[in-house]
Amino acid sequence: MNEHQRVNHVWQLRTRLHDVHTGFFLLCLLIVACKQPPSQSQARPFLADSIMGTADSIVSGMQVNYAIHYIDSAYGEFPDAGPVDLWKNYNFKLNFYIYYQFDTLKARLYSDSMLLMVKGKEDLYKVEYANTLFAFGKLLVAERKYEEAFYYYYNGQVFARKNLDSCALAPFNSQLGMVRYKQGKYLAAIPYLRDALDELSHCPANASYFDRFIQPQSILNTIALCYQKADQLDSSIFYYRQALGFINEYDRLYKEDTAFANTARGVVMGNLGGLYARQNKYNEAVRYLSESIQINNRAGHAISDAQTAIAKLTDLYIRFGQFPMAAELLDQQENYLLNFEGKNPDYDDIRLKWYRLKWMYYDSMHAIPQAYDHAKLYYGLKDSIALVNLGLSNVDMDESFRNAAEQLKLELLKKEDQLKTISLLALIIGLLMAVSILFILWRHLSRIRENNKEIHMQNEHLQMALNALEQSQADNTKMMKVVAHDLRSPVGAITSIAAMLLEFSKLNEEDRMMVELIKTSGQNSLDMVADLLQINSHVEKIEKEPVDLQQLLHYCVDLLQHKAAVKKQRLHLQAAPVILSLSREKMWRVISNLIANAIKFSPVGKDITIRLEMEPDEAVITVEDDGIGIPDNLKDKIFDMFSEAKRKGTAGEQPFGLGLAISKQIVEAHGGNIWFESREEGGTAFYVKLPA
Repeated sequence: MNEHQRVNHVWQLRTRLHDVHTGFFLLCLLIVACKQPPSQSQARPFLADSIMGTADSIVSGMQVNYAIHYIDSAYGEFPDAGPVDLWKNYNFKLNFYIYYQFDTLKARLYSDSMLLMVKGKEDLYKVEYANTLFAFGKLLVAERKYEEAFYYYYNGQVFARKNLDSCALAPFNSQLGMVRYKQGKYLAAIPYLRDALDELSHCPANASYFDRFIQPQSILNTIALCYQKADQLDSSIFYYRQALGFINEYDRLYKEDTAFANTARGVVMGNLGGLYARQNKYNEAVRYLSESIQINNRAGHAISDAQTAIAKLTDLYIRFGQFPMAAELLDQQENYLLNFEGKNPDYDDIRLKWYRLKWMYYDSMHAIPQAYDHAKLYYGLKDSIALVNLGLSNVDMDESFRNAAEQLKLELLKKEDQLKTISLLALIIGLLMAVSILFILWRHLSRIRENNKEIHMQNEHLQMALNALEQSQADNTKMMKVVAHDLRSPVGAITSIAAMLLEFSKLNEEDRMMVELIKTSGQNSLDMVADLLQINSHVEKIEKEPVDLQQLLHYCVDLLQHKAAVKKQRLHLQAAPVILSLSREKMWRVISNLIANAIKFSPVGKDITIRLEMEPDEAVITVEDDGIGIPDNLKDKIFDMFSEAKRKGTAGEQPFGLGLAISKQIVEAHGGNIWFESREEGGTAFYVKLPA
């Protein structure tokens, strides 16, 4: 590729191969995510990969907007989608909203969902967790938060090196090399790419097609590009020929995917032809570029890369005075630009080259006004693209990694210090509480024996006892949270082991019933621990940010669909776009709790409706069910912490009585209000009103 090529073509598995840069970055994440650890639990381990492959083909065919509809429809029919299946769904959508429909707000929702799937389960989902950290880095680059992005890249790399084998490490080094490439630091990118190539050499003989073929030839091509950008043309030609030799040899030996190998060959030939054009080797350049265009300028192949090759060949024709052939290619590319606007992440780059070539063409034909018009269009678009990438090239990745390492050490030391401090304080507080209570009791018993003249002093000491007990309650709450937090890991492990026994072990009926009880009790314990951790949280200190409430509701409904499906219930969402300043995590908890309660207290097969309405100065969220309703004797107690207003769900679900009290705290901390209306014939509607 020549100096003006912005390398962001996507190498797609089996049906799609573009160039490198952000596309290669995307595919590495997608394919590595497919390498599942043998210990994970999925009902259909290959179905998600099939869905992702079809969606990728849809994008390759330039039907970009249809890809998301297809995935949603396919997952709607996905039986027993496991955590990794859902993770792949969210990962595809995150990349979609970064590279095809630039919407970082939606991308962040999916990155949060990915982290929610694997957080706390890093040992079980090692590859997914490492890729989630890299996904956050990629999102932060899109948001131009470069220092923070490199912090996530560093943590992802550290985790991958500790937990993944050499073969699985290759995509991570490739991605870091591509960050260097995007910064314009081409020679600095090469060591990362060579490390990735070396790591691929350690892959076993039965490794995936991606590890055996797609990655190695792509990395060879990328190294050649780096040398070309750095004006080391002899080294560049060497690696281009290495890539072609690798493709031809693999295609000859295995015949595994001839169409894909041919597409890859076309990409490398286009790059090599561009280099010959740069050296003014007319015949060699025309030969390689023409063959590249013939291979890839058709559906199911790297059409975007073919457009790059067309631009290189057009430039060559103009420089050598072949104006009729140049005009024909410019017309072809104009038709492409008219038909595929918004369907290709490289669209602006292709349009930029076309403006420049039209300018050169008109200038060569002495059509000065037309040349001037296209020159203005060229520089306008060039400045716009440069503005988008402004800042990344100035960030020192090595320095950022060093800073991230130091920050990680400081965080570990800080956590260790905090644990020691908490332990010491807990011991001191316990001793003080014991001494205080003993002292207060002694004083109280002594004053009882005194005459009526000492009643006033007795009251004073009783007040002291009350103050001490209030302090004791606060301290006990803190200690309870520490204990609840430490309980999550062992209880979560018990629940996971029970789920694995049910999934993979052949148990008799009695044993299965006992393991089911263990699993149910463990899940109930986790729910109770989550509620305990929210008790008396400092909601007045919440940090707010602009939140798309419609998207947040969609997110909550998507996560709870499977829970409703167990009881054959249907969740209906009616919401218009509304953006409010909220704490995303805390408001997510409120909405999820209301929907979960509606599911819990609704019979099998009922409908649950969630509505978002915008009034002049406030937004109102309604969660309405046709469930068992709330009796009159409990209506005044359901928002009380540790109240007796507890009932089992319609399927015997265990209550804890904390969720609504915590929700009320959160809503009121946002300046809002929460209430309910329950009908005598059954059914309840909860309302949350938030100020706009």
